[in-house]
Amino acid sequence: MMKAVLPFEIFIEDAPTLRLPQGSEPFAVALRDGKPYVYVLVNEEGPTIKRRFYMVGTGQVIAEELKTANYLGSFQIGETEFHFFDGGDELKPSRRLRSTTAKSTTAAAPTTH
Repeated sequence: MMKAVLPFEIFIEDAPTLRLPQGSEPFAVALRDGKPYVYVLVNEEGPTIKRRFYMVGTGQVIAEELKTANYLGSFQIGETEFHFFDGGDELKPSRRLRSTTAKSTTAAAPTTH
């Protein structure tokens, strides 16, 4: 089993989802070249599943789902602060990840610089 740390670009929305290998471990969020990324420890050979995340701005009301989500970090774009949470696995496994580029439903594939 090969594990790697991969960055996945995330788009600013309330509940972005990513296709990640089952058993992935999101551990941080950070800006990279002015864009937000979530960093994930992944098993590149595992079947992929949808994983839900939540993003809220400072001062916004917290949805019920966020009360059990794991906080991953905060970032600021312009004058707006965002707080990013991992909501966990969403669906059954669907297929295997063939390379270090994972497909996502609302976010870009992992990138390397």
